[in-house]
Amino acid sequence: MAVENESPKSPKKVSTVVLEEDKLIIVESKSSSKEDGLQQKEKSKKTILPIRQVFGAESKGRKVSIKYVEFEAAKKKEKLTESGLPGMGQPWYSETKMEKVTVKLEDEPAAKRMCDQIREWAAPKRFNIHVIANPNSGSGRGSKVAKTVMEYAQYSRHSIDLTETKGPGEATTIAKNLLLDDYSIVAAVGGDGTMCECIEGLMKRPDARKGKFTVCYIPAGSANAVAHMTGQGDSFTATWSLLKGETRPLDLFQLIQNGKIRYGTLSVTTGLIADIDIDSEMCRCMGPIRFLAYAVAKLLCCYKCVCCCCTTHNTLEYPVKIKWLPHDGDSDVTTPPTGVMYDEKDKSLGWQEWEGDIMFMQAVSAPALDKDMKIAPTCKLDDGKLFVSWMTPKIRCGLIEEFDNIEDGKHLKSKRWTEVVAKSLYVEIPDPLSKVVLDGESCENNVPFHVESLPGFLNVVVGSGKLPAFS
Repeated sequence: MAVENESPKSPKKVSTVVLEEDKLIIVESKSSSKEDGLQQKEKSKKTILPIRQVFGAESKGRKVSIKYVEFEAAKKKEKLTESGLPGMGQPWYSETKMEKVTVKLEDEPAAKRMCDQIREWAAPKRFNIHVIANPNSGSGRGSKVAKTVMEYAQYSRHSIDLTETKGPGEATTIAKNLLLDDYSIVAAVGGDGTMCECIEGLMKRPDARKGKFTVCYIPAGSANAVAHMTGQGDSFTATWSLLKGETRPLDLFQLIQNGKIRYGTLSVTTGLIADIDIDSEMCRCMGPIRFLAYAVAKLLCCYKCVCCCCTTHNTLEYPVKIKWLPHDGDSDVTTPPTGVMYDEKDKSLGWQEWEGDIMFMQAVSAPALDKDMKIAPTCKLDDGKLFVSWMTPKIRCGLIEEFDNIEDGKHLKSKRWTEVVAKSLYVEIPDPLSKVVLDGESCENNVPFHVESLPGFLNVVVGSGKLPAFS
């Protein structure tokens, strides 16, 4: 389609917009006439935008503004761990920034037609997007991020609605009662805990089954671990990813305590990391640095005779009894289990066990607990495996080095660390104050728990880059 941009004091501009299968081409030609009527040599400028980068358009009068993203260039000296995961301070994905290019058409109806064509071309599938936002996440950043999502969504052809939660657990109720179809996406604005609540609601629905639901992480919390690993570590890149709708399978697991079933995609932890995760809530106003600040306080002040900052649990040693069923292949589970799938008392299944004191203990279905803590470097978000690891106690001054090793995924070389790959896990925690944390949310203390792997149960929207957290 030919488009014009005229100005009485400048040469006439003539542009052509072409929508091909995988790219949009804009050719801007500039020409001017001499006084004797002879035309000068025409100059043209061509802009090519791959379909992956274009996410929408808007028209105003005769103008059409085409919205697209530019990927930030990767750092030349990228620091990687031995497993190929990004090193400390390196991104899991390619960040994006929004750009636009504006063309002028013959008239307003032509501009509206072109706008509609670009929107349909940029998003062949029209999704029904349901945004569930925790307005208080990230020290109140959630509400602002949610409004940004809605602002950019208006440039697309998708249907979108927003619901803000008013308290803990409400996201579960909202997700459970949504009207969903095969083109629905549930986007959670908040931290990992917000998505945990949404997933719990989805898995409690009567239509829940493997591959049924698609979710999207929009980061607005403190850690945002899974958002980074799925290529959506900042709110704008996540919004662009949501509007493009590219997905991959995502493993899930269920946690069972006292007959109650909960779901997660990141981790179940107990020991020191669980203490830091929950007790640092008092420092939430500090943002993401609250974890480090409280960890230092815990290490320096956590003696039996000192209670200046770690009043809830003054210890660095935690007794546990761990039983696990080794992973032996893909699971054929297609609907959410209603209870324990593998009985830890059934020795014929091949259960193994370990008992003793630990400092760290976690079961994960992701390689990292946050963007800089590579707790299970060989784990992938879609490999169907549950990675269980624990560390036996060591002297207090050595823990600083231990955290450094975890950031680069080198901790497993230590003899104090044990890692096993399982499909089912059972843990007993005798200490009445030992915490159990699921995806950043507190569970029941001092209560035995089962963890069962549910491979590929969800689809997750993914962002840009190589995405090393996937197979």
